[in-house]
Amino acid sequence: MIAFDAPDVLVPIPLDGTADSIGAAVRSAVPGAPEDVVTRLTELGLGAVRQLARAEPFYAGVVLTRTDNDPPQLSSAQLVASTEPLDSPRPPDADLTVHLLRRQYGADNVDRIDTPLGPGFLVVADQRFRTSTGPMGEPVDERDVTVRSVCVQIPVPAQQVVLVLTLSVSRPSEIETYARLLAPVIGTLRTTVEPTAARSPIRDALDP
Repeated sequence: MIAFDAPDVLVPIPLDGTADSIGAAVRSAVPGAPEDVVTRLTELGLGAVRQLARAEPFYAGVVLTRTDNDPPQLSSAQLVASTEPLDSPRPPDADLTVHLLRRQYGADNVDRIDTPLGPGFLVVADQRFRTSTGPMGEPVDERDVTVRSVCVQIPVPAQQVVLVLTLSVSRPSEIETYARLLAPVIGTLRTTVEPTAARSPIRDALDP
């Protein structure tokens, strides 16, 4: 398994996708949050779960902004962690990977990055689509929207997966502000060993 420590400003979204579980998670993470904030976070969480249904993430979180004197406010930023299959037990050719990514996203939008799990690739990309939901989850007239994301792809050959960390914002001008949240996440990346089942007496008897 792959694990990391999420910053306190991230409110995890339960991946079962129910309004009750998301609302409960918000109230637990942000004690005393105004009900309108809980409602908007829940709506955003439900939307995020629908969008993430095909990505099979193992973590999704929404970023809150907090000050000492004001209640927490919903930001336009989300962090998603997922894995994709890695066919080979060997790391992919880094030079070829960078070349292909730069052809797809532009030379200025792709770079290499060092992580505790090994070398990775940093990609900045825009996704355009039509939506009838505003940045705070409110209904609006259907419009074109650009979501900007910073994506970190890290091959983990030992587990035959590629870890994908994607931080997205629905306000592209805010990407530099929230991209800084990736640093503490990347810095705490680690692999963990899943506990194995206890050996049975029959298994012991069958072993030579």
